[in-house]
Amino acid sequence: MTYPHKHADLLAHAQALLQAGQGEDALSSAHAALEQACESGKIQSQAEAMLCLASIELRLFGRFAHALDWAQNAGRAFERAGLVSGECQALSTQAVAAARLGHYGRAIENALLAVRLARWQGLGREQLQAYRAVGLAAFNARNFDEARNAYTLAIQLALRCDPSISPFELHVGLAANAAAHYFCERSLGAQGPLQPILDSLARHVGDCRSLLAADDGDISLTPGSHANNLILVATTEAQLRIWQNRLPQAHESMAEMLTLTRRFALPWLAASVQWVQAELFLAENKLVQARGAAASMIEAAKAHDYESLTWIGLQLASHIDHVRQDDSAALRALQELLRREQSARARSLETRIEVIDWQLELRQSRLNLAQAETDSRLFERLAMEDPLTGLPNRRHIEKALTTCLAAANAPLCVALVDVDRFKRVNDDYSHTVGDAVLKAIAGLLQGALRECDFVGRLGGDEFVLLLDGISIDAAQDICSRIDQSVRTHGWETLAAGLKVTLSIGLTEACAGDTAEHVLARSDDQMYAVKRRGRELH
Repeated sequence: MTYPHKHADLLAHAQALLQAGQGEDALSSAHAALEQACESGKIQSQAEAMLCLASIELRLFGRFAHALDWAQNAGRAFERAGLVSGECQALSTQAVAAARLGHYGRAIENALLAVRLARWQGLGREQLQAYRAVGLAAFNARNFDEARNAYTLAIQLALRCDPSISPFELHVGLAANAAAHYFCERSLGAQGPLQPILDSLARHVGDCRSLLAADDGDISLTPGSHANNLILVATTEAQLRIWQNRLPQAHESMAEMLTLTRRFALPWLAASVQWVQAELFLAENKLVQARGAAASMIEAAKAHDYESLTWIGLQLASHIDHVRQDDSAALRALQELLRREQSARARSLETRIEVIDWQLELRQSRLNLAQAETDSRLFERLAMEDPLTGLPNRRHIEKALTTCLAAANAPLCVALVDVDRFKRVNDDYSHTVGDAVLKAIAGLLQGALRECDFVGRLGGDEFVLLLDGISIDAAQDICSRIDQSVRTHGWETLAAGLKVTLSIGLTEACAGDTAEHVLARSDDQMYAVKRRGRELH
């Protein structure tokens, strides 16, 4: 196979091959991209290539230790380059690889740090991937409640994204979590009813099937994971049917699962196949065959360092031996030991949150220092920007107006826009609605102006428009359109019965005017409009 030569093309090619499940070719292209990035000395390019290599090793080969190393190196490179988005992705990948290897503390630390960094920077997709990593780390550590909470929160975020992101992979995580939860409770001698867990599993499998029926394309969140997700849906559906004692349908699901595993040939899936096979034999009371399948599951999981599946295999073997009445007393002691171990893992995960908060504080300090050293303009922008609307603030308005007046090479009209009875909006509908009104008006003002015009928030409920190179009549037309757009805006979506109108004072700058004089005249005009009960002067 021939490969592109430019780094960006090589990397895009590797990512496309990852998505298509072509592991060896994807590795070759990603290694070529990394080699070229190293020759160029570009840290960002090196980080991107290493993250791609980590994803390939993790999702197509199941070489979790290799994936962990690549992701860790990528994360460090992204941090040096100051790219928080890439660092979040690398941390999430580290978390998944570490969880597969049984490094649960490390997994949850990386995942939680990714969540907080992504939330801090307002990164939507990266935040979803990070919450998925939290869910997967908790699931592998048998902290099923924490895993369910993380996946559920990620689904809510996915649906709120614009455009929305398919929650399919997150529902797959919920289904796998419910299946493992049922399995553990059954094997450890559940003290409560199992049916609610089984009902939850049925609901999550149904959600997965519905999403697949609605879109038969690759709707998975993480690149290269769709094949694994399809197999997980078939696996959890087979387990559900076995535990519901619907054995003919379970055999159908098992056949689908085997077809998918042969089609995609993901090496670590042999352990999952043997798990379902052992459960099927157990349900059919073929205990010798069930014990053999459990042994095969343990062997396959160990071959790929898949710690959580190894643990499940050992627990399954213990359960089958218990059903066979083989050394029951020893098995009861093992059950208690496993339950205590599960509880200890859950407690250790909770204490990691404090560590992450401390790490994040250090990380933020380093980022803030780096930004201060490399981009002092950031502070200038913050000093000139209104934090609520993102518009220029009073200081910026006065500076821009002074500049326009000094140029004096074209007509300049200045409008002061005031929201009528804004205090009543806050009092009657809440300050949250009031803030939303101000942000919406800011958007309407920006949409009504020309590229050469200027709009800023003077403070409170007042905005200023600088209309350069335009006559007073033309400026009044613009103000009329703004007035109408605000009147007809769909304010009911913010609060029932809400109506918003403006009073706009318009003036034309004269020779010798200062910023203070022009703003004072437009302010007088605006109050005159208010007194006459009109919205335009």
